[in-house]
Amino acid sequence: MAEPLPDGRVLLFSSTWDGAETERSFVMRSLAGATSRRRAVDVVTPGPQRTPRPDGLFDVHQVGTASSGDRSWPLPGDARWPALPPPTLVLVHADDGGAMALAREFAARAPVVALAGSADPLPQADALITITPGRRDAVAAANPEVAAHVYDTGLHVPINPFVTHRPHSGVGFVDYLLVLTDRAGTAGGDGSDPTPWVAWLAARFPRQHTMVIEDGVATVWQWRSRRGAIDVETRTDLWRLFAHARTVIDLRPGTFVARECIEALRVGTPIIAPAGSVGAEHGAAGGGIGFTTVDELLRAVAFLEDKAARDELGHQGRVMAEERYGHPDQLVERMAHVVGAVEQAGPRSR
Repeated sequence: MAEPLPDGRVLLFSSTWDGAETERSFVMRSLAGATSRRRAVDVVTPGPQRTPRPDGLFDVHQVGTASSGDRSWPLPGDARWPALPPPTLVLVHADDGGAMALAREFAARAPVVALAGSADPLPQADALITITPGRRDAVAAANPEVAAHVYDTGLHVPINPFVTHRPHSGVGFVDYLLVLTDRAGTAGGDGSDPTPWVAWLAARFPRQHTMVIEDGVATVWQWRSRRGAIDVETRTDLWRLFAHARTVIDLRPGTFVARECIEALRVGTPIIAPAGSVGAEHGAAGGGIGFTTVDELLRAVAFLEDKAARDELGHQGRVMAEERYGHPDQLVERMAHVVGAVEQAGPRSR
């Protein structure tokens, strides 16, 4: 029998709930799931108004004009609001101005919690939440008006621990350099033309297999030549590749939690990430190295050629990632604390 929920409802706005999974949607869905353990959660997305549809734990409602065909939020004056109970708290992405405007119009009495993916000054909200401790401090410093109401919730980043036992069946070797591409969009995404960072790695470590993952394809380079490619069809495929790499180099980590960096650390593989990124924050906490220049990147990779250094960093990273991101119950408790504290404080004067 399900445990009864306390009074109160959370209204969650997300323009990325549907479609391909991104870090943005992964984080919001995770927060929604954790919140639903202690509060009823209503999900609202853009689109023409129609009968709510079930989506796992939630009923998803669409808000928009009858002819709305795209995935952008309507203006408040054009919106057709679904029949929903009044919320006691609203959760939005901090950079989603359309959702913020709808929240102010249709849930004016509910405090707004905004999920921050950057440290820039953000639109007015009653509280901000971040996923990493380092980002929390930066967001609080950039938003002094709510500095006392910035919360670090952490996250649960799942992996299958059995991926460490057997390499990917499509790869006939292990101990490769695994690079998550920095290429934006799909131009050149077949891996036939490496980006400058990858070209430097392939030239500096010609004997090493350098595997580059881009657009769901893992392309292998050796002796500065393209040796072949395999499809990365599932998340488990990706975890297997992480687990049997020498290091994971994430050239473009996600801005909320750097999910792939955490996944690599959870299987004991050290990471290398650009300085100032969330990935570099994880590395500094244990398990990785940050870089700014090509020379620093190449020196970091050279340092990890030593197996003892690699094993030590991998162990540190696994312990840190397990402690911070391996326990779903921690996320439930932290979200319950945020929701309760913000509901009790109520909306700030606007």
